[in-house]
Amino acid sequence: MDRAKLKEGIDLELANLERLTEEIGILRHRYIQEPDFIGIRAAASILHDFYCGVEKIFERIALSVDRNLPDGENWHMDLYPKSCTFGYCVEKRLDSPGEMSVIIHQGG
Repeated sequence: MDRAKLKEGIDLELANLERLTEEIGILRHRYIQEPDFIGIRAAASILHDFYCGVEKIFERIALSVDRNLPDGENWHMDLYPKSCTFGYCVEKRLDSPGEMSVIIHQGG
């Protein structure tokens, strides 16, 4: 996979992550107090989709750099350190109380 295709794929996933961030914000404002069962399930679904999106970015990076994904039972746990080895980093940032951003960037 060339760099342009990698960037295009990552940009697509980042747009999906942004949409999911907006969705969780909408959900959060809908439930001022404790969410009901449906609200909890909706939040869990959004969180799962977000996690899968981040994982897809790391998969794209691994396949682009050495055309290989980790294998075995814990392959997905090995994917993050492998991506960091290739120079991509994940930074979690607390924007305000209860608001967190996850930033994926190239560099150290």
